[in-house]
Amino acid sequence: KLHHVPYYGITENGPFELSPSSKIHFFFILHKDDREVATKIHNYFNGKLNGFRGLSKFIHTPYHPDKELAIYFKDRDNPWPELYDQINNKDFDTDIQHIAIYITPISKNVPVKSQRLVYYKLKELLLKKGVSSQVIDPDKVITNDKYHFSLPNIAIAILAKLNGTPWRLDTKLKNELIVGVGAFKHTEVDIQYIGSAFSFSNTGKFNRFECFQKDQTKELAGSILRAVKDYVNVNTGIRRLVIHFYK
Repeated sequence: KLHHVPYYGITENGPFELSPSSKIHFFFILHKDDREVATKIHNYFNGKLNGFRGLSKFIHTPYHPDKELAIYFKDRDNPWPELYDQINNKDFDTDIQHIAIYITPISKNVPVKSQRLVYYKLKELLLKKGVSSQVIDPDKVITNDKYHFSLPNIAIAILAKLNGTPWRLDTKLKNELIVGVGAFKHTEVDIQYIGSAFSFSNTGKFNRFECFQKDQTKELAGSILRAVKDYVNVNTGIRRLVIHFYK
């Protein structure tokens, strides 16, 4: 069904495309003192608190918390050693799509670099285990009495991480290869990168991402050429190649 406002469209009609996973399990990663925050998020996801209908009604994704996988750590300032050990010691069933809800004790604006890196290292480690993740700021959950307004965006992000599609534009489907190229400079290490993202239709559905250093322009061109060849092999009626460049 159509709606000119995406939020109201998904609220009234549900997402455009559900996650292809038939078994989805959620689990929490948190400091032992943040149980109150986890309980509140759990109740929001279940639809038991005012202001949000729950994941099953909003994004039509069943909320199944797996308490056996929950991870608790003790060191708020340096949780990485505990997180690394506990995650590596867990066996994740490959027949189940897992998503971790990480209640971070470290602000993204903290001046200590090693603390800022915990989030990225955790995300990378989880991805290597085949686990998606969603971060939650505990201070916002506790201090913001209008936090429920954040839940739709969190739910939509979770659906996308589960390979679902919240909505798409009402345009005729076209067989075309769309390549997005962007430049980014990492200020902490003073290195510039070039990233490329590939989509094989005009629906906006993401297919692949690659990253190169600024002097690797031939490698970038090669990845685009390979994407075109891969696309032509499975789509003989290619209409056009679209390249977006953002700097």
